[in-house]
Amino acid sequence: GVLDPGGFTVGENISMTSGYENESPSIACLTAQCFGAWTDRRSAAWPVEDIYGARYQKDGTLLDSTGVAVNTASDFQINPFALTDGVDFFVVWQTHVLGSNDIYFNRISPTP
Repeated sequence: GVLDPGGFTVGENISMTSGYENESPSIACLTAQCFGAWTDRRSAAWPVEDIYGARYQKDGTLLDSTGVAVNTASDFQINPFALTDGVDFFVVWQTHVLGSNDIYFNRISPTP
């Protein structure tokens, strides 16, 4: 790894997504595994956005090659935030429908 100016080891960049218009990434990690979530436009053109994610080993090995659909409702999903309770992963996001905003979440198991 490379050392940053503060002396911390910084590893290689790991790509979370590929080939789609993605934004608003968030990641949560357990001891051996991480889950990254993002806003994804693979299903439709903007302004329709879905929430996708993927599991990774701590060494950067991708476990979900095409990603996991966290929410693909016909609404406008934005601002995903990944977190963990130490056992499972969770993703919380905002859904915008006709001027109304609602908050949802989904549990993601670390095992398929």
